[in-house]
Order: sequence, then C-alpha cells, then structure tokens
Amino acid sequence: IDCLMSRMCPTVPFSQHNTTVPEHFSAEDWTPFQEFWELVDQAQWDWFKAMAEAGATASFAEDLYSQAKLAAAGNSSTPKFLLWSGHDTGPMEPMYATFDLRAEAPYWPTFASM
Repeated sequence: IDCLMSRMCPTVPFSQHNTTVPEHFSAEDWTPFQEFWELVDQAQWDWFKAMAEAGATASFAEDLYSQAKLAAAGNSSTPKFLLWSGHDTGPMEPMYATFDLRAEAPYWPTFASM
C-alpha cells in the first residue's frame, strides 16, 4: 500500500504522480482504490490489536507510558525530550492499537503524523 500511496501523495517527491498507479485503481473516481484501502486499513488494525492484546507491544508501551507518567508528575529526572523514530506501521499504529487511540476507521496514521 505504501508503494501506491507514495505515488499519489503530493508531498512525496515522486515524479509524475498517479501515472504509475494501475488504471483499474483509479477507475470510477478512485472507488476501487478506496475499497482496497479500507480492506488494508481494517486488516492492519485487526492485526495490531491482536498483537497488542497478546503482549507484543508491552515493553515499548510500558516505556512510553512510564516516561509520560513521570513527566506529567513533574519528575525532574525525566528527560525533556524522547524520540522514537519509525514509520506509520511502527511505532505509530502499534501504539494506536495498544492504547486504543482510534475509535473508528481510518486507523492508519496520517502521512507525516509522527
């Protein structure tokens, strides 16, 4: 899906946007692509929710949560800045799923949301 999205997003430096996207995705005012996107979005969300419930993101979530809790309490030993770098599907969407931050679709983090 990233391959398709990068070819359509106007902020991604890709020459000739939309010209390399298969025509059947753009048919009927992009309806096939929208349907495909909704399926991918839901499947990814279901997978990340299942992984969170199984504990796969527990150590990272605990680290994130404990640092936020210390900062909120005014703990002076808490770092002023913490950086977790990643992509839309890591760490953003796993944390959305772990902390149940999305009530409804779309679940996928927006472009450049980190």
